[in-house]
Amino acid sequence: KITEGDRVRVQITVIDRASVAIPEDLLTSLRAAGAEERFRALPPGRRNYTIRWIDEAAKPATRAKRIQATVDAAREDRGK
Repeated sequence: KITEGDRVRVQITVIDRASVAIPEDLLTSLRAAGAEERFRALPPGRRNYTIRWIDEAAKPATRAKRIQATVDAAREDRGK
């Protein structure tokens, strides 16, 4: 447990907004739903946040749910 006054180590990673690749499984799902263009039209920060959110899923089932939620949001044009 961290308490007041404890020293902690923090790592900050700067991400080049243009360099985050869309994972193949997400890209395939977006294309199948006709939502790739809408996803690519999102602001880079939002797109990268979503990709990291998907990549951080610990279980394949969670990843699949997150991909589906992303596809649904892109198809419905949410998230802009």
